[in-house]
Amino acid sequence: MTRLEVITPIEAWASHKPRKAARAIGGKAAGLAWLVGHGFAVPRAWVIDVEPFRDVVEAVLPPGHSPRALLRLGDGAVLRERAARARDLLLGERLAPALVDDLGAVWESAAPDAPWGLAVRSSPTGEDDALEMAGVGLTRLGVRGAADLAVAVQHAWASAFSPRALAYLAARGAKDLAVAVVLQRLVVAEASGTVARCEPDDVAAARGARGDLVLTVALGLGAPVVDGVVAEDVVRVERATGRATAYVVAHKRSASVVGREGPEVVATDPASAESPALDASLVSRVAELARKVEALSGGAPVEVGFALERGELRVLRARSAGGAWHLDGGDATTLWSRAMFGEALPGPLTPLTWSLARPLAERGLRRALAALGCAVPRDVTLVSGLHGRLYVNVSALARVAAQLPGPELGALAGLSGVDDAASLGASTAGVSRGRAWARLPLSLARLVVAQTRLEGEQAAFEREAEEATARLTDLDLSILPDDALTTSLRDACALLERTSTLGLACTSASLASHVALRSLLARSWPVGAERLAQALVGGMRDLETAAPAVALAHVAAIARREPEVARALRGGARTPADLPESATRRALAQHLARYGDSALRESELAQPRWREDPAAVVSMLRVLVAAPPQD
Repeated sequence: MTRLEVITPIEAWASHKPRKAARAIGGKAAGLAWLVGHGFAVPRAWVIDVEPFRDVVEAVLPPGHSPRALLRLGDGAVLRERAARARDLLLGERLAPALVDDLGAVWESAAPDAPWGLAVRSSPTGEDDALEMAGVGLTRLGVRGAADLAVAVQHAWASAFSPRALAYLAARGAKDLAVAVVLQRLVVAEASGTVARCEPDDVAAARGARGDLVLTVALGLGAPVVDGVVAEDVVRVERATGRATAYVVAHKRSASVVGREGPEVVATDPASAESPALDASLVSRVAELARKVEALSGGAPVEVGFALERGELRVLRARSAGGAWHLDGGDATTLWSRAMFGEALPGPLTPLTWSLARPLAERGLRRALAALGCAVPRDVTLVSGLHGRLYVNVSALARVAAQLPGPELGALAGLSGVDDAASLGASTAGVSRGRAWARLPLSLARLVVAQTRLEGEQAAFEREAEEATARLTDLDLSILPDDALTTSLRDACALLERTSTLGLACTSASLASHVALRSLLARSWPVGAERLAQALVGGMRDLETAAPAVALAHVAAIARREPEVARALRGGARTPADLPESATRRALAQHLARYGDSALRESELAQPRWREDPAAVVSMLRVLVAAPPQD
C-alpha cells in the first residue's frame, strides 16, 4: 500500500489515552482506537484527524464563520445565515491533493475486503453526550471509490455547521468544534444492534434488581431503525449469566443492506421475519462482550454497537451511557413525553418536516393555552426533540396548567403518558392555585367562548383550505420563477401553520373538556372516573379520521361481488390501473380522489400521499376483500 500522508490507520492511535486522542481525532475515532488497543474485533478503519478540517476552515471561510465564531453567536438569524454560507463554501472547495491521493490509496487497499464499501463517519471533538444530543455528525454507508469518498469527507466536515446543533452546543457552553473523519470497512452484517444497561447500578440496587442489559437488534445493517424503516427485536438479558429473560420478536419485514447503488431496504423471507434475530448463544456472547467492555471502562455504563458477520461478532462502537443527557429546553429533572405526538408523528422526522413541525407545534401549543387563559413564559420551551422525534415538556405544561382551576395531576399525568401523578408534583411545587380559583369565572367564560367559536372557525377553515389546495394544486412549481416560487411556498407554510394552530386548538379544547369531565366524575367515583369518562365520550359519531377506513370498507364490499377483481388483488395488483375495468375500479378511483391526500404517516412531508402511490390503499383493500365480511 502507498504510504499515507494525511490519513492514518486507526491502530496508530490505539496507544494514546482516550481523552488526548479525542482532541485530535474526535470522540468516535478515539473510542474505536481504544477498542482496537484492547483487542476487540473492530472492522478495519482509518482516520483523518482534525487538522485538515481546521486548515480548510481557515483558508476558505470568511471571518466570523468558523465554528468558534458561530458558537459565540449562540442562536438567531445571523448564525443560520453564516452557517449556511460556511457549509456551501466547504462543499464547493476541492480537497487538498495529498488527501485525495490518500483516499485513493485507502480505497485501493480496502476494496478487496469491502464488498459493501466503506462507512464514512464524522468524529467531532467535544463531550460525546452533548454532541450526540445536538445531532452533530454524519454517517454515509456503502461509499465506494476515491471520488465518492472525497464527497463524503466534505459532507462530514459540513455537518459541523448545523445551526440547530451549534445553538444547542452554545447553550451548553461549548467554545469550539472541529471534525475528524473515520473511514471504516462496512461489515456485511447479518444482524446488528446495540447493548447497554437497562438502568444505572444505584437505581437497580435501590429496588433490589440486578441491573440487567437491554439488547436491540435488527436484520442487516440496522441503521434505518432510527428512520422508522427497519423493525428491531428487544431482549432483556441477565448481565451476570447472559441469559435472556425476555425476548420480544418484532415482525421484521425488511432488512437494510448495501446494493450496487448503495444502501437499500430489501424484503426478508417469512421465516426470518418472524424468528429471533439472534439465538440464545449469540445473546450470551453479546452480553459477555458488554461485560468485558464495561470492565475495561472501570465499570461505568457503556453502550456497545455490534454486528454479526459470518457468525462472528464485530464491535462497531462503544460510548459512555452514563451521561446526564437532557433535551434542549430542560434539565435533568424535566419530564418529557411523546404521548401527544406519538400517533400523528410516530417515527423520526426528515429534516424538512422537522424544520416545520417543531416551531409549528411550539407556537400552536402556546396559542391554544393562551386561548384558555394561560400565560406561558417566553423563556419556557414546550416542545423539544431528540433524534428526529418531538417531545412535550410535561413539567412546564403542568406548571402552566396550574393556572387553571380543576385539572388534577392524575388526569394530566395519564394524558401525557407519565407513569404517576407524584412525578409531576415536583414540577408544580410552590405553585398556588388560589389565583386559579379566583379566576374560575373568567376561565370558564374563556373556555365556553373558545368552544362556541371552534365549530365556526373549523367550517371557515375547511372552505379556506379547499380553495388554497385547489390553487396550489394547479401550480406547476417546476416552471415558476424564484420570486413566485418563494411566494407559493410561503402561502403553503402559512396554510400549514393555520392548520396546526386550529388542530391544536381542537386538541386543547378536547383535552380541557375531558379533564374537566374526569375531574367532575372523580368527586363521586374516584376509582373508575377515567374509565367512565371514556365510556361517556366513546359513542361520539362522525370521527373524521375513521372516514377513509369506512369508505374503503364500502369499496371492499363492491369488490367481493366481482370475482375478477378479487383475482387481480390476489395476483399482486398495486394500483387501480392493475384492476380490470369494473365498479370496484371506479369506486377506488373516487376513494383516492376524496382521500388521496392522506398517507400512513401523513404528517411526514417526505411520505408519498395515497394519490401519488396508491399501493398501500390497494394492499389494504386486498386484506379487506380476503377477510370475512362484517355485519
